[in-house]
Amino acid sequence: MKHKLGYLIFILLFISPLYLWYYTYRENKVKIDNHIQNGNAYFDSGNYERAREEYYKAVKIDQEIEDLFSKEGYEKLSFKDYHGAISAFTKSIECIKSNSPFDYLQRGICFYLTGDSIKACADFMEAKILGDDEAAGYLKQHCE
Repeated sequence: MKHKLGYLIFILLFISPLYLWYYTYRENKVKIDNHIQNGNAYFDSGNYERAREEYYKAVKIDQEIEDLFSKEGYEKLSFKDYHGAISAFTKSIECIKSNSPFDYLQRGICFYLTGDSIKACADFMEAKILGDDEAAGYLKQHCE
């Protein structure tokens, strides 16, 4: 009898919360994925306000995805997909409302590598204003 009671307590204290956590995680992941897919569709069609709303809904569910587009942009940049990286950094900046100097600096590098020095210099300047020390070097080297 004691053994069965211990087993029941184990299930109630450890297994039940684990199952609840997993179920909640799975449900949240589906919701986040749906919001991101909807946001991407709105973004691609030029409806940035609706895209921003969908991305915010995803961020409300899980704060950690705020870095999602920055990471995607950096990955695309590392594979020399500059236009894809620009799109990802733009999503981070405009739709997630990132004030990350990193996003501006990296997008500026992508603009520069695609030949758009005007947009590159604007992003380098914004990165510098937001406190990125590296941005001053890019400004001096590419924009003066």
